Order: sequence, then structure tokens, then C-alpha cells
Amino acid sequence: MEHTKEKLIDAAINLITKQGYEDTSVASIVKRANVAQGTFYLYFQSKYDMVLAIAKRILSHINEKVSDLDSSHQSMEDFLYEWIAIVYEVTEQNRDLINYVYSKSAEKQRFTLWEDIYTSYYNWLTKHITFYQQSNECDREFDPKELAMFLVNTVEQAAEQHFLFQKEVTDVTHSIRFLHRFLVKSLK
Repeated sequence: MEHTKEKLIDAAINLITKQGYEDTSVASIVKRANVAQGTFYLYFQSKYDMVLAIAKRILSHINEKVSDLDSSHQSMEDFLYEWIAIVYEVTEQNRDLINYVYSKSAEKQRFTLWEDIYTSYYNWLTKHITFYQQSNECDREFDPKELAMFLVNTVEQAAEQHFLFQKEVTDVTHSIRFLHRFLVKSLK
């Protein structure tokens, strides 16, 4: 069953990337996935719920890549740089999908659902911040959970600004280094 859900998500991603959200119907998604129309509704209440599934897929991709980062074996500075670079990489790879996901979420004003999607990501970063605070590499003044949420939002917004909203493409390495320096100086 999970395989069918993944086929539907893959089909939606493929179609949305090629023809846009508005021109992608549930009928076209199920046709591309080669499943019956009613099957879609076993997994999703609406096309918008598919957007949330795509957002989960993107975040899952980030979670997979960051799971190898180990705060106990590297400095906070190195950890932050690697994490930022991963977020930039995934944002670049998924720029078109991220645009659709955000625009549809804004239309539906269902941002509370995002908190559920991000919980494990926030918890992952909270654990590493706590480690660096205990190691005296990060200022202890900040609540680790609040700081994790702030950092995730800041890094994602910087990556999205770089790839989605700039008229001219600037050097990604410069953008990553700038953000990295700013965060390191702010957190020490």
C-alpha cells in the first residue's frame, strides 16, 4: 500500500514540475501513477493534501542527508557549514516544487500543518544545539528548541532567497559562507 502512495506522490511531482500545479488534476496524477481514480482518495483527501505529502518528501530528503552529521565528532562551525550546504543543495534540487508547495500552503492558510511536518527536524537540531551548548561552543542563553526552530527557518529562508527569489543568480558558495559566518558569530 505504501508503494501506491509513493507512486502517486512521484506522479504528482513529475506532473507539477512539468505543467504546474493548476494544470495538474487528480485524474492526471492517477493516470500517470497507473492506479484507479478512487485510489487517490484512499491516501489523500484533496490535491492540497498531496502538496503536504510533497513537502514531507522534500523534508525527508533533508533529514536523510543530515542524519550523517555528528556533533560529537566535529566542531559547531563545521557542523553548521555542512548543514547549511545540505539545505542549499536540497533547495536547489527542489526549487520548482518548493514554489508550488509554499504558494498552495499560503492559499489554504494551513501553516499549522507545517509544524507537524517539521517536528522531527526541529528535534534533530535541538539535540545538536544542546550538545554544543554543553560543550561551551554555543551560547547557553538560548533555549535549544527555540533556537533550532529559528535556525531552520533562517537557513531555509536564506537558501530559498538565493534560489527562488533573486533576479540574478549569485555565487552559492558566497551565500553559504556569508550565512555560516553570521550564524557562528551569533551563536558563540
